[in-house]
Amino acid sequence: MTGPVSVPARLAGCAGLAVMLGMVSAAAAPPNPPAGQLWGNGQSTQGAHLELVEVQRRPLQAGEQVPFPYKVGSTIVVYRLRATGLAPGKPYDLWLHLSFQKPVNTHQVVEVDARGDVSGQGGPVSLPVVNYRKGEAIGAGLISPDGAVRAIASTFPFPLQATDGPCRLTLELLDRAGTTFGAVMRGFRPGSVVETVSRSGQEVLRARHTVPPGGTFNVVLRPAAPSGDQHASFAAQAPDCQVKVDYAWGAASMAAQ
Repeated sequence: MTGPVSVPARLAGCAGLAVMLGMVSAAAAPPNPPAGQLWGNGQSTQGAHLELVEVQRRPLQAGEQVPFPYKVGSTIVVYRLRATGLAPGKPYDLWLHLSFQKPVNTHQVVEVDARGDVSGQGGPVSLPVVNYRKGEAIGAGLISPDGAVRAIASTFPFPLQATDGPCRLTLELLDRAGTTFGAVMRGFRPGSVVETVSRSGQEVLRARHTVPPGGTFNVVLRPAAPSGDQHASFAAQAPDCQVKVDYAWGAASMAAQ
């Protein structure tokens, strides 16, 4: 191994990503399955698991050489990939899912060793993330060339979340303008009634939800306030837990962390 393989996780397009990784062109690459139903939380092959493990978090300094534009003081977060339930030594295509984009096949072939570490020809795979906003997700996937085996994972470099006992609330930013968020509620007791309150300025929206089997359900949030106040909150209260997240939307949500 000659050193870590660094995958820049904040580039404008797939072409730039391929150039930075020194990968083969799409035309020369072997055929690959479409992402489609292969992608997404809960879409890993039974028994397969992938995790993005944070190994570094620090502010970028003036003059640092990184392959993407940034502001001095922006935070860089570096992840390594760790997998279980995948056969060691078998080839897998590395997929990336950047916020607001479709999952893309990097056409980089990687392997998993007996410890679960993921490596390419240049060494362990690293995902450096910079210029991310609160609530933006970064995703990665290992998918066999025939699509039969896959391990999918995502994480939030700067999460918007709250936990109370087994109940967890996570907000995900779903558009570049910061006008749409997805609220994901996990760990709630199936069959129980959850009351949610969404506040934005003077706007207050209340709803009641019956928790489905599995204890997970989603709500789409589109905050708006005539007063121009771009700070909002979303709360979920169940008989045995209560969670709440405060967040910014619109222009107020666009600051890179």
